[in-house]
Amino acid sequence: MKRVQLDTNVVLRFLLKDHEKLFAQAESLFREASAGRIQLLIRPVIVAETFFVLTSFYEIPRPEAAKVLHTFFEAAGISVDDEGGSLEALKRITSNKVSFADAYLIATAAQTGDTVASFDRGIHKAVDVQHYAFEE
Repeated sequence: MKRVQLDTNVVLRFLLKDHEKLFAQAESLFREASAGRIQLLIRPVIVAETFFVLTSFYEIPRPEAAKVLHTFFEAAGISVDDEGGSLEALKRITSNKVSFADAYLIATAAQTGDTVASFDRGIHKAVDVQHYAFEE
């Protein structure tokens, strides 16, 4: 099956419906995926950028943006290329005041059992990951 990697602007036009012509083109692409004719692939960096644009430029509250994206990325024909790390990050970002990048780091470390090294206090609030102990 043909795979198509999506850019942030395609996701945004579809979600926001703010440009009639571009929305129609994006909608057509998503219909093809839903019908099983193509597979849409979204890279983690695109998830991060889409979340950032929704919450900063469009000022959508973080929990709402995370919920919309989580639902969208679970639709038929769409695949997020990271074995659930991005989706888990979207869940974590609503309960913690961390960036998407930090939430992604925590989510993937929790999945793999890796230790996290960070000076960010928000990351250290995650209780389900090991934290590297820097010398004082």
